[in-house]
Amino acid sequence: MTTTQPPENRQATIERGTGISWDDWLTFFEPIKDQGHAELALTATAHIQAHGTCTQPHWWAQGVVIDWEITQGHRIPGQRSDGTFGASVSKTLPGDMDTLLDAWGSFIGTTPTINGESLTCDPRISSTEKWRYWCASLTDGTEITASFQTKKTPAGSPTKGIVSVDRTKLTGAELIVPTKTWWKNKLGEFAATL
Repeated sequence: MTTTQPPENRQATIERGTGISWDDWLTFFEPIKDQGHAELALTATAHIQAHGTCTQPHWWAQGVVIDWEITQGHRIPGQRSDGTFGASVSKTLPGDMDTLLDAWGSFIGTTPTINGESLTCDPRISSTEKWRYWCASLTDGTEITASFQTKKTPAGSPTKGIVSVDRTKLTGAELIVPTKTWWKNKLGEFAATL
């Protein structure tokens, strides 16, 4: 069933984030609606750069296309472009990204299974200037990516970081809520160790 509202009533968020109204997005996508996700995202990025007001057009373009695809019945909430599903949770915690990554490695290393599954190999650690990543493959074929970023805080305030955990390649939408619940609890346990 096709609707004209983004999922979870995200219309206002999209409009604030892109500087473009949802009605304008519907009009924009109509003549190009048969393009694939990647093409739509590239075109939406260019549209935001030409007519929007945000500083992260690539990020917002992905979100707008996903929300538009959901309203058109091309995917359901939580579904990825490959047909699998994902679940993400995040939490702001004390510490910078390096401190949080180090603490995460120690914490998650004491967890015998992750949401009922074992790791298939040692986790992979990578970094960029602004992010740190901890990635692992699980025995059920899903993937976990924990990302860490130092949050901008006012001068003199304690350092804080954002921890985001994303589990991908879930085989059904019914797995999203229990996965999010498990990770929210696990992030609460992690916060208690800091």
